[in-house]
Amino acid sequence: HRFIHASETHPRIRTTLACPSTCWGHTCDHWVETSGKTCAELRENGCECSGCACGDATSPAPSPGQPTPTPPGSRRKILCLHGGGGTGPGFEIGFALSALAAEFDLVFPTAPQSGLWIRDPPGGKDVPTEDEDWASVAVAHLNEIVQSQGPFYAILGYSQGAAFVPVYLAQVPSGTFQLAALFCGYLPTTHNGL
Repeated sequence: HRFIHASETHPRIRTTLACPSTCWGHTCDHWVETSGKTCAELRENGCECSGCACGDATSPAPSPGQPTPTPPGSRRKILCLHGGGGTGPGFEIGFALSALAAEFDLVFPTAPQSGLWIRDPPGGKDVPTEDEDWASVAVAHLNEIVQSQGPFYAILGYSQGAAFVPVYLAQVPSGTFQLAALFCGYLPTTHNGL
């Protein structure tokens, strides 16, 4: 794989080796350019912006293992993946009055292929697939959401969404999410390539 640095596609970003990728797998400069967030907003959500074009050398690093308080108007986001055959809006209904929705901004995408994050193998569930790209459409779909609506603090999956979270996390930079929560998930035995 060839990784493209933000400065190659966004020449307005001044980058240095001192600008760390501590902000959900990217630099603060990346998120300032792509999401319109400020370094101050990113710092409030646990990012380290020292050495970045938008930051300064005096911003303190977050303490490891310590949750960063979320100030009003700047809540952290959780990407929420529904179960197989469901929809984002259908999954959202269950969270409308939850304590989670009171503390975080929740984003509920719909899986791109008939409500499935991982389609059944071509030969049916009795014939596992070895195809490493079997879920590439769903991975690309979530990549677009993370790019356009991120950064995200956490990813949450229910049922097939929970089975897909490890598949997705294995394909994105470490630190893209600070937390993963899986509910009523299972180990997919029909997709050995994933």
